[in-house]
Amino acid sequence: MTRTITGLEFKANLDSILRGIAEEREPYVIEADGKPTAVLVSANEYAELKREWAWRVADQLRTQNNDRDPDEIYEEVTALVEEVRQERYDRWNSAKGSS
Repeated sequence: MTRTITGLEFKANLDSILRGIAEEREPYVIEADGKPTAVLVSANEYAELKREWAWRVADQLRTQNNDRDPDEIYEEVTALVEEVRQERYDRWNSAKGSS
């Protein structure tokens, strides 16, 4: 069961809320001005959500690229990875030079 609380309730009951999240895996929705602004879940629940999201993205990519040649996709991904690596190297090099 998800509980909904205000930011003030969260601040006033922080210890018990965190204990409830960790022990009971019960999520809390925190509202401000009557609107949801954040959701607190246990670390395990968060890890599960991230895994589910990653698999959903992988499935979408697989569907979108189903009719493409795997070698073409490999070359495209390799080029993008190299581009990012070069950008990071350039940033690191310029930061190193400015210190």
